[in-house]
Amino acid sequence: GAGALGTAAVYGGPGGVGAGWRTAGASWALYVGEPHPTGELTAADPASLDGQFALIAYDADAGRVDVVSDPFGLQAIYLAERGGATYVSTSVLALARHLGSRPSARGLEVFLLTGPHFGELTGWEGIRRLPPATHVSLRRGEPPRERVYWRPAIDPTVARMGLDDAARHCVEVASATFRDRLAGRADACADVTGGFDSRLSTLLLDRAGVGFATTTNGADDSPDVLLGARVAAAAGWGWTQGQLPGDWAERSGDAVGRAIAWGDGQMEATQLAEVLTLQAACAGRSSTLFGGGGGEHWRDYAWQQEIPGGGRSTRVNFDRWVNVRFLHPQDLSPLRTDPTAEVRAGLVERCRAFAAPYADLLNSAQLDMLYAYKSMGHFGAYQSASRGTIHVELPFYFRDAFTAVFSVAPAHRNSHRLMRRSIPLLDPRIARLETTVGGPAEPMSLGNARRFLPYLENRVSGVARKLTERLPGPTIGAVSASVPGVVAQTRRRLLAELSAATGLDPARMRAGRLYDPGGLARLASSATATTSGWATLGRIITVELALEAADAALE
Repeated sequence: GAGALGTAAVYGGPGGVGAGWRTAGASWALYVGEPHPTGELTAADPASLDGQFALIAYDADAGRVDVVSDPFGLQAIYLAERGGATYVSTSVLALARHLGSRPSARGLEVFLLTGPHFGELTGWEGIRRLPPATHVSLRRGEPPRERVYWRPAIDPTVARMGLDDAARHCVEVASATFRDRLAGRADACADVTGGFDSRLSTLLLDRAGVGFATTTNGADDSPDVLLGARVAAAAGWGWTQGQLPGDWAERSGDAVGRAIAWGDGQMEATQLAEVLTLQAACAGRSSTLFGGGGGEHWRDYAWQQEIPGGGRSTRVNFDRWVNVRFLHPQDLSPLRTDPTAEVRAGLVERCRAFAAPYADLLNSAQLDMLYAYKSMGHFGAYQSASRGTIHVELPFYFRDAFTAVFSVAPAHRNSHRLMRRSIPLLDPRIARLETTVGGPAEPMSLGNARRFLPYLENRVSGVARKLTERLPGPTIGAVSASVPGVVAQTRRRLLAELSAATGLDPARMRAGRLYDPGGLARLASSATATTSGWATLGRIITVELALEAADAALE
């Protein structure tokens, strides 16, 4: 069925990887992911729990069911109310099909324009995703009680630290947290690329005494593969290269179906199918996969667009944040009407409401929290889907590790300064290696200044590109890039199968009323070999397959 983990939450038997079931007399706890500490899974007061998880617990003595999302809401968990009953699942498709829910036109439009959902919004009416750090308490005959059980707070002592002291503090806290949460694992796998985030996370895991081998996905000439292999060799870690099998096009149909089920139609299914296939190879060697997601908080990624006021004011330009982070250029000609203005307004409203409790903090802190919120639909969506294949952990989103970095003065995190101080503390040799963003992962000095020219060029061009990416209408500024032949072949095969079923005819499609027949046909004829064209078409296909899985249609 759609999402074995979700079926478990609704019907009572855990499935997938990283799911568990504990009983104590008539009481029980059902969880997906790994709530830390795992000694006693009481949900009545979840303030001590950490990690990425979804937890449902029944206290027989109190006659209460508690539903808990993790501190950052990364592991998906959904709620629906019907006929005085509350339904809970880690699969929105399982709930939608079980309850006969209707698709939400606005939710589908947001997905078509921006990709994976974050926050409470879903593509289904009456079904919402639990926000971060949310505790729902259910008692028979009473309305649900809901509260936020944790919010990160800036440590003023850390905020006053100089750059070197802040780097030492963050390294010490992160490595101690990783040791406490993850030590004792000997068969894990960790992503390593040519960037800063995975390099730092693997070094911190190594410092914490966590055993792992490394993997890098990509073609032989990929900069990430070339640099990931060098990092692993310099550190003495085992390393493998992940690539799609040569017969991927023939095998992709089943993989896309699996991606719809485990991804809940919340992520573009053809790309997710590739990720899950690569992770399945890793699962053959390891029980756990560590990702570097969240390393962005060690740098100024979240507030780069606030030039020149990032970290100097409490004012956040929410319109610019939404334009830069969500509404990327793409071809919207297949849509009957352009919903960009309405989608933008809804995103701004949601982001403004989530940032409200942090309004007295600098805009850098508010945007740090908004980036973590957005990550529900990126790192969280991948993690939730991947747990059907392998248990995934995102160590940077452990609470203490996040809070330490969240508290560091924004000036120290600008231009990778904190990361360039932290990585040499862990391994100076690896700090001297190049990164994919240009230059080494060490501080600039007279002796290495020339190596930083590519980094400076990339920073200037990257910020300029983000600031100028606006979407006043369809097909503005879309950039096409070719895709590998095996990927294009897979897309053509999938498109042919869908065309045979519906003809890509809006009159026969489950979400057909959203589409323009001519625009859809034109895009389908050219989109399989380019990145920009598939951004829209891949999401359209995902919506159709998800609606089919739930046996629903947009009225």
